[in-house]
Amino acid sequence: MFRGDGGDSPPSLDYRTKLARGRWRVAVYPDAGEAVATFQSAAGIGPSYGVGSPATGADPSAERRAKRNIRRYCAANRLAYLWDATYAASDDARFDPRSVRSDIRTFFRRLRRVLGRTFPYLWVTEWHKTGHGLHIHFALDQYVAHATVRDVWGHGYVFVRGPRRRVAARETRRQARRVARYVAKYVAKDTAAAGGLHRYEVAQGFQPQIRVAYAATAEEALKAAALEMGCEPVRTWDSASNVNWTGPHAVGAEWD
Repeated sequence: MFRGDGGDSPPSLDYRTKLARGRWRVAVYPDAGEAVATFQSAAGIGPSYGVGSPATGADPSAERRAKRNIRRYCAANRLAYLWDATYAASDDARFDPRSVRSDIRTFFRRLRRVLGRTFPYLWVTEWHKTGHGLHIHFALDQYVAHATVRDVWGHGYVFVRGPRRRVAARETRRQARRVARYVAKYVAKDTAAAGGLHRYEVAQGFQPQIRVAYAATAEEALKAAALEMGCEPVRTWDSASNVNWTGPHAVGAEWD
């Protein structure tokens, strides 16, 4: 049985017997259209163990965790519109990471007022290769008029990429995953130059839902995930096929 809060409730007596050597923790993210199951040895089972948890040894890299979280956040919230915002050459704030972050937060406060609603978003900064300073990549869940974003930003040019017509939900999820892949590559870029500041930020209150269950085998884990999602996945993966995998055995699936 899946739990909706991601908590680690103990399995039933029957399952404790079946899982004497270990169990598979299945985490399903319905809105993001993905699931991941990680094997936990019997010695390691406990409330501190979870997918991507340092306690399991899975995904110890902060960069890898950030990319995973970005992908799920973008897919769950259909962040299919990718914007770039630049600074004018006369604006020295572009060379100060703290000033840039202050400007970004001001921008989103103003945009919420203009649109009259809260909305999910994600942003990351990048140092321009020509030495122009920092610019910003940010993702939104719906198209906003170019002139509106330009005026609210107020520091320079803005550009947008994304669907310009209504498309099926599965298409916006696919586009959101493409946006996530594009944005995530900047998470690892110039991290030392960020001076310990957050490499990216998201709007609060829009975190992907997570539902958790347990299974005795990898096959049962994927079947449980498919049952929870209501259909078979379009893609699956197995860490056993990745020679560079350093964590416990894991399997996963994606739905469009």
